[in-house]
Amino acid sequence: GKLISNTFTQLFEIDELANGYQEVAVVEPGNVTLLHKIQEDIFLNSSTEERNRLTPADLADGSINIHSCYTQAREVEVLYNYLVQLVDKKREMLSPRDIVVMVSDIDGYAPYIRAVFKNAPYAFPFTIADESYTANDTISNALKSLLLINSQNFKAETVLQLLDSAYIRNRFGLSDMDLIRKVVNKANIRFGMEGEKTDDTIFVSWKYGIDRIMYGICMSGDDEYDGDGESLFPLDIVEGSASAEVIRFCHFVNVLMDSVKIREKRRSIVKWVEYVNSVVKNLVYNSDDAVEEDYILLVKEFEKYNALNEFVTEEISYEVFCYNFLETLGSSTRSGSFSTGGITFCSLIPMRSI
Repeated sequence: GKLISNTFTQLFEIDELANGYQEVAVVEPGNVTLLHKIQEDIFLNSSTEERNRLTPADLADGSINIHSCYTQAREVEVLYNYLVQLVDKKREMLSPRDIVVMVSDIDGYAPYIRAVFKNAPYAFPFTIADESYTANDTISNALKSLLLINSQNFKAETVLQLLDSAYIRNRFGLSDMDLIRKVVNKANIRFGMEGEKTDDTIFVSWKYGIDRIMYGICMSGDDEYDGDGESLFPLDIVEGSASAEVIRFCHFVNVLMDSVKIREKRRSIVKWVEYVNSVVKNLVYNSDDAVEEDYILLVKEFEKYNALNEFVTEEISYEVFCYNFLETLGSSTRSGSFSTGGITFCSLIPMRSI
């Protein structure tokens, strides 16, 4: 692969290393098990006629296992059962830190790995390496969702899905999602921040719905009121502590709408970095909280983009900046947790397990 090619290129640039090879004893794989027989055939580059003959005993020796599973979750469950049996059978020879599990799509499997291995009757210590910072419930993932929402997809369900992030819920003190969904549905909020009077979309917009909710909390009764030139009927369905939850939710939506509206103007890279940083602080993460690895990553990315300002001085649109920023953020992975203790789950990167 490219990694090995680059390694050898760097080695050969130094004469002392290029001319300093020492021959070491080569140990052939042997042909005791099915795995060893296949390894030996590859090692010796054996032709079809010269390959080791496989017997029924070889196929049943357990050195190679192939399982057909119907879902990713079931794959992880089968792996867990196999590891329990493997560790139990070779208790003196094998420990969790000796096991590396290489996965084709680590971001896709990570939630199932956590679900199975954290709730299993026999607990294995494990780490997940190479996982993208935007793959799970992280600050980066919450930020990604907020940056992708715009005036065109500002729908009720899209906004409510933002609250799947624990960081956003905690930032605004929200906990009762059933109540929030009920209120949004009763307010007939469907899509659009403000809507248009000409096609009546104003009556299914977020601004009109929030006005109905807030009027309903502040006054009782079903009388019609004039709000900003539009008549509306207050939505009187919550009271007491539930009102505080709904008020916090309305504040969240208002802050979100303000952050979307100010994107229309073109800005320099530094100004866009300031904007993204304000989105993080206003909607996701309180900098007074304990500093997290994810937040440190964002700060480093901000510094890199600020350094570009001396080379790129012209103002750019939000769409251009957002596309590049999210591409960079999505390519950042947690490679530092490789082989740090327990079973290591990681991506298929050649030679790394050696």
